[in-house]
Amino acid sequence: MFRKMNLTKRWFILVGLVLLSVSGVVSAQGDGTLALTPGQPVIAQVEPGGAARYPYNLAQPSLVAFQAMSDSARPVLSVLRDGAPVASQPNDAAQATVLLETFLDAGAYTVEASTRDSAAGTIVLLVQTETPVAVTPLLSGQSLAGAVSPESPLALFSLNALDEPAYLFVEGGLPGQGVDARLVDAETGAEAATIAARLAGARLTIPVGSEKYRLEIAHGSPDGAQPFSLCYVPASLGSCQPGNAAPPPTPAVQPQGDTACRVTPNNANGANLRQTANVNAPIVVAIPAGDSALVSGISPDGTFYNAVYGNWTGWVAAVAVTLGGECGSLAVIAPPALPSTPIPPTATPLPAPTLPPPPTQPSGPCHVVFSADELVYTQPEVSPSYIQDEIPAGGELIPVGRWQNNPSWWKTNYAGAWWLNAPGTAGQVMGDCSGLPLVAWP
Repeated sequence: MFRKMNLTKRWFILVGLVLLSVSGVVSAQGDGTLALTPGQPVIAQVEPGGAARYPYNLAQPSLVAFQAMSDSARPVLSVLRDGAPVASQPNDAAQATVLLETFLDAGAYTVEASTRDSAAGTIVLLVQTETPVAVTPLLSGQSLAGAVSPESPLALFSLNALDEPAYLFVEGGLPGQGVDARLVDAETGAEAATIAARLAGARLTIPVGSEKYRLEIAHGSPDGAQPFSLCYVPASLGSCQPGNAAPPPTPAVQPQGDTACRVTPNNANGANLRQTANVNAPIVVAIPAGDSALVSGISPDGTFYNAVYGNWTGWVAAVAVTLGGECGSLAVIAPPALPSTPIPPTATPLPAPTLPPPPTQPSGPCHVVFSADELVYTQPEVSPSYIQDEIPAGGELIPVGRWQNNPSWWKTNYAGAWWLNAPGTAGQVMGDCSGLPLVAWP
């Protein structure tokens, strides 16, 4: 995901080391006055037993990667908030380069660079990436479903202790496999519990109180999406069986009394049902927003669901939909090979649920198809410092909004990436995108 971005950052670091070897002199830095900025390396001379400290401000909850490199010492990294450590990389392996990847809430921090054995040395320090992560409230009596993947490696949920003991259920969506989860005190950052992916599911008991918690679900598989489901209920209900937990907000996902496993689109423009489990496969039909499809199974790598919508059967990407209903024992189904030419659906289509758009109006869910490799950015600015990834030819993105200051920049569902829709770019806008909202940045 971040290969191209990481290469850019490493180039900055190598330039810094070359400057060190040429000049041999580094001005004193790290006295708490020079703030760290993503993509801008700083160079500091650490005295014996000392440390270089830099202010670091984060505007929104994010996954952050810090990197430190030295040709004369073995660097150690720590992140502090109000003087207390919240993350560290002690460099136990005594490497010349260390990487500290951690989730941080919005706020002011201090990043401290020191050395092993309190030795003197010159250190190049860099904020390598900032990947914003949204926090979803998990309310009492509510069930939620989602997925983590290499493209979206972290899902965050907030919950409050109740006036009676409560149960938090965390279940994996793949057969015999769970997810890596961590429950922390949202006020102090102290870890309250952890759940390993080798457990298919777990139940945590939340005591009575006024504490606020954050649930972190991380992607722990080498590749593929990892679906999961959550339920938070008072202990007096006993479990999350149908009738105990409140139904999802959209009735179409799980109608009253219907416990079958279903998926509903995450995006207001719907989700594509394809002929096989591949983003380049022909589209059979679009599942409209607010509607649902019955799930028959899941692909072996966990990235697509086999689903039935009306008279159509196909495959929908796990990252584009949300699970609802009883989905704990999905059958693993091998998808067919990617066809060389589009195969028209053989089933007789159902009548359209709504009137078709006028002939001049694009139809179908809004998405972008790329005819050549295209760069996407962490913020709406064409700069090597903000390259997030490269979308290959044939890839697709789903827009979720346009920048209100410059609508040529489109925000996408790909880890919050931005794409510049300008003449000469490789993206072709498909479907009806007229309903995209204008969004602010930052």
